[in-house]
Amino acid sequence: MDVAITEETQKHIPPLYETYSELDPWVHAKLSSREGKWTFYVIEYDASTRMCFGKLVDEGGRNLVYRNADQLLSGAGGVIEHDWKVCRMSLCE
Repeated sequence: MDVAITEETQKHIPPLYETYSELDPWVHAKLSSREGKWTFYVIEYDASTRMCFGKLVDEGGRNLVYRNADQLLSGAGGVIEHDWKVCRMSLCE
């Protein structure tokens, strides 16, 4: 399986660094490892490099990080569950 952010979804995700000054940016996609070890909320995305910026929630806590979509895929054992609903997220939660 591949981490496929559809072209339609990509149209709504800001490029990297665009939301830098926002305190409460939009989340445009939610990626989760099937075994529930982590969830990644996509805030920004660069289709040419497949680099994502977002909030990673895992056993280490909640952190804003940059991750390559391929790194996410390999860290999930090749299986990622997608939830492409757009939602508002508070970074303070």
